[in-house]
Amino acid sequence: MACLKSIISTAMYLAGSLGPTWFDILEVLQNADYVMTLKGTRGAQAPSRRLSVVPSGGTPRPSRIVSATSSPNPAAPSNAGQAVVRHPLLTELDPETIQLTINRLYDGTKNLDDDAFKDFVGSLCKLSHEMVGMQASKSMEMRISESMDETLSPGLPSALSPSAGGLSPMIGTPRSSRRVSGMGASKPTRAGDYGIARLGDVALLNIHRLIYRNPEVAWTTVTTHLLDTLQDAEAPPPIRLQAAEVLDEILAVVPRNISSVGSSQGDIQGRVIDVLSQQVLLEGHISSLSVVIDIKKLGLETLHKILQSSGHSLVVGWEAIFDMLGSVCQPLAIKASPLGSPSTPTPATLHPKSRLPPLSVTTTVPKSAVILVRIAFQSLTLVCESLDSLTPEQLRLCIRTLGQFGRQQDTNIALTAAESLLWGVSDSIQAKRKDVEKEPVYSSLWTFLLLELQGLCNDSRPEVRNGAIQTLFRTLQLYGATLSLETWDDVVWKVILPLLDALTISVKESVAVSAVEMEPPTPTPGNILSKNPWDESKALTLQSVGAVVSDFLVSKIMYLETFPQAWDAFIHHVTDSLLHDVRNVSTASLRCLERGLKASSSAGTDLRPIVSAAWERTWVACDAMGDMVATEREDGSQRILPFTQECLQALVEVVALTYSLSGNGWDLERIKRLLAILKAVITYSSSRDYRPDIDSLSPIQAAVLEAIEQIQLTVPGAPSAMISDVAEYSTLAFLAAFDYEEPPLPGMAADRKRPTKRVTYIALSKKTMPKLLRLYLRFKDVKDIYEDGTIETVFS
Repeated sequence: MACLKSIISTAMYLAGSLGPTWFDILEVLQNADYVMTLKGTRGAQAPSRRLSVVPSGGTPRPSRIVSATSSPNPAAPSNAGQAVVRHPLLTELDPETIQLTINRLYDGTKNLDDDAFKDFVGSLCKLSHEMVGMQASKSMEMRISESMDETLSPGLPSALSPSAGGLSPMIGTPRSSRRVSGMGASKPTRAGDYGIARLGDVALLNIHRLIYRNPEVAWTTVTTHLLDTLQDAEAPPPIRLQAAEVLDEILAVVPRNISSVGSSQGDIQGRVIDVLSQQVLLEGHISSLSVVIDIKKLGLETLHKILQSSGHSLVVGWEAIFDMLGSVCQPLAIKASPLGSPSTPTPATLHPKSRLPPLSVTTTVPKSAVILVRIAFQSLTLVCESLDSLTPEQLRLCIRTLGQFGRQQDTNIALTAAESLLWGVSDSIQAKRKDVEKEPVYSSLWTFLLLELQGLCNDSRPEVRNGAIQTLFRTLQLYGATLSLETWDDVVWKVILPLLDALTISVKESVAVSAVEMEPPTPTPGNILSKNPWDESKALTLQSVGAVVSDFLVSKIMYLETFPQAWDAFIHHVTDSLLHDVRNVSTASLRCLERGLKASSSAGTDLRPIVSAAWERTWVACDAMGDMVATEREDGSQRILPFTQECLQALVEVVALTYSLSGNGWDLERIKRLLAILKAVITYSSSRDYRPDIDSLSPIQAAVLEAIEQIQLTVPGAPSAMISDVAEYSTLAFLAAFDYEEPPLPGMAADRKRPTKRVTYIALSKKTMPKLLRLYLRFKDVKDIYEDGTIETVFS
């Protein structure tokens, strides 16, 4: 202990000039620390080896080394009353005092000049590197030996065993064992590396030197060593975690000690973020995934601390931050296991039929990796609170990262990203669009945000999907008035129409999957009004599209050069929905079209040619949809689902609105076609949700009669067609009444007999008979009604 004290005192006196000699001194301190902290108790209880040596005379010879703290020999004469004078080197030799002295040596590094401090840190890192390398070599040797023992027959010696006369062990020499401080045992007894622990202490004591001095003085040496250690797949896991903890402690402290004055702020922040990103983006071996996840977790927690304390003052490093946050959303980067890893069978030890499949990016990620997503999302939430400091490219990275989190398995995280955070980014972008010079850049960025939301609108989870749909269209409604025509063209062709296409494909795929899993059910109200989440999402989208079209059709969309093509694509979606979708979706599509038609009625004279063409295209679609109702034809091999009364009512109102907008120029043939569609709807007999029609008209009957009232009878032949149809309506109660089964109640067996009800047309007859009389009195002087057989039809 006296020699150790002497070495420490000498080192403290010559600290500024020791240079590379620090390595030997630090090695001594490491071994002393091991002896005092881990072997002290055991050594005190065991007798000294030197006292156990018996000379030839048979009498034990006392040791020539006497502890300064031991009591005098009882047999020796004592000088009572005289003070014992000890040499200063033989005083204060207890382990606690020695430890305090060692600590003072490390504390003294604050007084070293830069060159001396560089030598000290370099020696400490070199010592730590050797110790970690020895432990890694020992661990590798043990794994290879165990692997070979399992491969060879039990009776054969291992070629790597020292007793077998084969290869010599990688460590175990006296010098190696001494330097490793007891680590040459079969199992390491130390919980961590001495050099790494002391390196962290020294770095924190000299934090300002790390920040403001040339990085080559200490920063590069310290961070490189710690990164190399935590990235070393051969190093023991506790050592790797210790290196990560020490590194993170340093990185968390640095930003809080940076002065906001001066040009070095960005350089220092960049160094911190760069080192931290190397930790978070660490690749892992198959055999050490859990360690890699823990190291990443420590790095992400440090990033969260930095953003909490200094996020508002970061001037660089945002690109690396988004890379770190986005990395947790990707499959873990996995490299092949190191040689000798027990989890990597060699081809020679595998049966041909039991060989593992090639590793792909779809490798299942351990459940423990889920925590990385949660920690990173907390940091991303902090980033979204300081969006004003981000450049357009950094905002683009933020949007992309939010989209990645919107696709994560954790529904709460996905919902928050899709609904709340992307909405906040949208607000920030719109605020920056007010600058005329920057408006094109931020308009393009806003379109990119909509495209990211559009991707989430097709998510497999209904909650995330519907939340993204609502956010997307709420954003459009709020800011659509400020968008340029170029941006609106992108919105229509890159966002809205592709979203409808994607949802249509997803709906068909979900139906196909259901058809494979079970037999197609007989159409009933239960599956006509589907509870399929994809159908509900498409209906929600159509309702939202209707709101956007209603708000911006005349002011923005109609001024697009591609509006005719866009309207055709929109009409195609409505027609396709009526043909293939369940009826709640079909109804939503018809209501969407109705809102568009109502909005078009307010178009100015400059848009009249465009509007007229759109109305004409709409009538062609109405004609085709009316044909679906009139004939109930089959489309390929799939029968059209029965129409609900609500869907038919929506169709009638669309047809009537189309006529009211463009019917002034209709000829007799088109009016007759309109009347035929209305008659097909009112006599439709395949619905299962009829309303009572004895005392009052059902909603669909009222809608048809209201549409008839709008028809102008100035075209020759139109009065005859109208009188004939109204006369037929008045006879339906006597000739066309029919019974239908009520829909099954929830939980009712499909084969159980259900009560029947009757569609009577009584209220319709009572309503149309007076109307028929009025029509006759109005056109009794028109000879066509007598010549074309209309009167005969009335009385027949």
